[in-house]
Order: sequence, then structure tokens, then C-alpha cells
Amino acid sequence: QALDYDWDPEGIGLSIVYFSILGQGSEFGAIKRAYLPTFDSSRNNPTKEVDLNLKYIVNPDGLAVDWVGRHLYWTDAGTNRIEVAKLDGRYRKWLIFSLLDQPAAIAVNPKRGLMYWTDWGRQPKIECAWMDGQQRQTLVSEDLGWPTGLSIDYLNNDRIYWSDSKENTIESMRPDGTDRTIVLHGVGSPYSLDVFEGHLYWIAKERGEVWKKDKFGSG
Repeated sequence: QALDYDWDPEGIGLSIVYFSILGQGSEFGAIKRAYLPTFDSSRNNPTKEVDLNLKYIVNPDGLAVDWVGRHLYWTDAGTNRIEVAKLDGRYRKWLIFSLLDQPAAIAVNPKRGLMYWTDWGRQPKIECAWMDGQQRQTLVSEDLGWPTGLSIDYLNNDRIYWSDSKENTIESMRPDGTDRTIVLHGVGSPYSLDVFEGHLYWIAKERGEVWKKDKFGSG
């Protein structure tokens, strides 16, 4: 359902990808990790898959790796919580567990000490807090449908991008919530997105497609 990665943490040409699996019926979900060969490797498939053994996870819709503090953050739309643990699953802790309806995407900015997340429940919103869960605040709560995707442009003053799969838009704002801008509209149910260098990448989940466009909406 969600994934994030830790780029070659051991300096051996292998990155680690973290991914979540949604619960099905009476079965709980899970968060796992696996080694992912780098682009200059002849190997293509993830290897050495490991379950982090995080119990009672239901619908982990969002994941974010804190590559500085060495923590893993995730949202759970089944329990309506945001949680954190060490990258190996130890020292698990609830961070946000009230006033959440359908928490989805999550992103962290270790440089600023902040985490951001979307909630596409009955009162959709985009919020942020310190990475320890303190100083929570709402950045966007108007003119939102289903904000399901979120990403940070670390190369452009940490600008926040999000996708709205109901309004069919991709928007952006400054880290403090100001300068809200529609980047793209009419893009067809963008579910999740990421920004890398000069481009946006997003998934049209209903059609099973991956799209790419200039991050400023041109081209």
C-alpha cells in the first residue's frame, strides 16, 4: 500500500525499501522491509524480506523513513493513529491518536524536525507536528476532497505537494501552509505522488497508471 526507502545505509550498494500491507478481513496488516539493489547493480528484485513484527496494524496507508534519526513513521487508517518505531521495529510509540478520521500519506522533514500528514475523512485536512507528536497544527482544511498523497520537495525550500483524488488536482504550499497553489488540475484521480528533482510522479490508482510532469506544472 505504501512505501519509502533508506538509501544505501550500510554503504554496500544496497538500499532498504520499507512497505506496508493492508489487513484483509480478520487478518492484520504488516510493515516489512527488504534490500533493494542500487541502479548500478545487475540485480533487480528486492532481497532478504523481513517482517518488522509490528502487532495489531490494520490499514497502514502511509510510511515515511527518518533517515537522520533512524525512525519509521506510519499512519493507520484502521486504528486512526500515527505511530513511530526504530527502523527495526523496536521502541514503538503512538504519536497522534485523537482527532484523526482517515489518516493517509505521511512525510517527514528531519531538517526542520517536522512531520506532515493528510486526512481524507469527513473533515479532510493536511496537518503537521513536531516529529515527537507535539505542537500539532492544521495547515489546510478548506477546498479539499480526498487528499491521499503527500511529498516534500527538499530541493525547493521544502515545499509541500499533495494530490487530491476527488478534486483531481495536485497542489503545493510552503512548509507553513502559505502560498497554496494549484499545480495541476483534471489529472484523473491522483492517489499518491512523489517529487524528485524537477518532476512530479503520481499514480492514477483506478487506471493503474504512473504519470510524470514538470513539478511547476509546465511542459
